[in-house]
Amino acid sequence: MSERQIYLKSARRTAFGRFGGGFRDQPVTDLAVPVVKDVIARSGLAAEDVDHLVFGNVIATTSEAPWAARITALGAGIPDSVRTVNVNRACGTGVQAVITAAEQIGLGRSEVAVAAGAEAFSMAPSVLWTRWGNKRGVPKIEDMLEWAYTDPWGNVMGVTGENLAGLGGIGRDEQDEYALRSQTRAEAARAAGYLAEEIHEVGGVAVDEFPRPQVTLSDLQKLRPAFAEDGSVTAGNSSGVNDGAGAVMVISEEAVERHGVAPDGRIVDWAVVGVEAGLMGRGPVPATQAVLARTGLSVGDLDVCEVNEAFAVVVLYAMAQLKLDPELTNPNGGAISIGHPPGATGIRMIASALNQLARTGGRYGLVSLCLGGGMGLSMIVENLRNRS
Repeated sequence: MSERQIYLKSARRTAFGRFGGGFRDQPVTDLAVPVVKDVIARSGLAAEDVDHLVFGNVIATTSEAPWAARITALGAGIPDSVRTVNVNRACGTGVQAVITAAEQIGLGRSEVAVAAGAEAFSMAPSVLWTRWGNKRGVPKIEDMLEWAYTDPWGNVMGVTGENLAGLGGIGRDEQDEYALRSQTRAEAARAAGYLAEEIHEVGGVAVDEFPRPQVTLSDLQKLRPAFAEDGSVTAGNSSGVNDGAGAVMVISEEAVERHGVAPDGRIVDWAVVGVEAGLMGRGPVPATQAVLARTGLSVGDLDVCEVNEAFAVVVLYAMAQLKLDPELTNPNGGAISIGHPPGATGIRMIASALNQLARTGGRYGLVSLCLGGGMGLSMIVENLRNRS
């Protein structure tokens, strides 16, 4: 980590749309531009102050996506002189956008950056392989959406969840009970206005479309295993296929002082680790152990823990291995209830962690995700608002 202090301000997101829902026809840039404008405006900075924009995106579903960073920056009114880059680190892509912006600041190459990310899974096309001709038979057709859910070694993400359940001895009942907890907590957070604090309305969609607040444990128990005939991972205890965007300001200490910004939080440190591809869901455990070791903090210092609900089993395994407090872990729901557009999920988790810390007066928050292909990513943030 750089000696320079790096601060966070105004983390926001769109509502997360269900697959084929309100954002069905919206490219990633259409989702991201309004959020970036909102984040800049809320920060007290001007678009002209931004010198770098990092954009996270996993599936380039439209012609705009390869150019998303540039289109988003200029669309948000940032001058042509801004530097931009696209990044992709699977399910941790939103956090990677923040990391990349922080690295540029740490190297002295940036002072005021925007980390943004978006996913438009509903727009994922089918690919027809015909460029070099097709002598006979049906041309090869692939679903681009499946590219995000199957790693290069043939591991379907849901099957890696089954593998983790076997490793941790975590059964179907535990997973369904956790899934219900996610739905219940997300509904309570919605009713309390906590989720609305994160959301900037885009395209008339102001509320997350994916939560199922009426679901019961009985409903979840009736679902058939989705990835193995005798398995325990179902559509109900897995994350969603969703659309959405998020953004946050990443600012150097010098820029904070120069512009009179009151930061919401500080990046303490982060860690990325590699794990077995077939057990990618265990990634949050060694990643969190690594970042705790780097910072000298302990699990007991964490006042909120956002562990991505790629599957219920991922969170259950992390809580068991790291001894995380269930009451402090995903207190306002997560990807099972709110949804999981990978380009934006990490930014949502940062926003959720910082807002929860501000409500409770806590100091340190953990944001941790497993990454398809076999990795884990963890970041610790420090609250600078309403701290007790």
